[in-house]
Amino acid sequence: MPERDFSDFVPTPIRPSRKRFGFVVLENDHGVEDELTTMLAGAAGLHISRSRSYDGVDRQEALTNISRSADLLLPEGTLTGIGYACTSGSYFLGADDVCRAIGFGRCHTRVCSVSDSLCEAVTEMGIKRIGLLTPYDWDLSVRLADCISSTGVLVGDIGFLNCGSDECIAAIEPETINLIAEKMLRSESIQALFIACNALRAVKTIAPLEAATGKTVLTATQVLVWNLQRHVNKTPKIQEFGRLLDQSY
Repeated sequence: MPERDFSDFVPTPIRPSRKRFGFVVLENDHGVEDELTTMLAGAAGLHISRSRSYDGVDRQEALTNISRSADLLLPEGTLTGIGYACTSGSYFLGADDVCRAIGFGRCHTRVCSVSDSLCEAVTEMGIKRIGLLTPYDWDLSVRLADCISSTGVLVGDIGFLNCGSDECIAAIEPETINLIAEKMLRSESIQALFIACNALRAVKTIAPLEAATGKTVLTATQVLVWNLQRHVNKTPKIQEFGRLLDQSY
């Protein structure tokens, strides 16, 4: 058999021509990867690591699990930013502690959670009062609303879908979200609507809802992407996913 030695090739160093974002997502989230792929296609590289749910474990163990998952992402210096893509976890565990757990050993990597991203988004847009739509039950939705209000964002209306499982959340069609969200946006008591839970397939409903109602629609995944983008590029415009990302506010 002839010997074919190609070992004299010269490798080309990897020089990413675009941004690279990493995300820590929950092990049982069925929807967020599709949402992120849809939003970031052509705009940035996407790297995912999964973490065990914070539910059923103590707070410190939950933060340790998040830190371990972040360690499995590309090393320091190769990622432009990292986002924690769990709405309830970012509020119930605390955005500062979550970001600290993810950012340990990554001094030069921007880290964001849904909590700080929503707060910065509404501040940027001058929004004072939002409606909250969640897939959770009433008690969890109220708890989340209280956490959001504690960051200075007033919640004037709450809608909930009462899903009892991750499979139920994954099965909610964008058309259903669109129908319910439009009803909430017709309320005069709110300026904007925040659709919580990164597992919900909601990003494609944003632009149609804003066009139909004239009000701002924010989703958990959208605000997270916006916050990561803006710290890389001060004018991060991504079309088709609402006025926050295309900066038409």
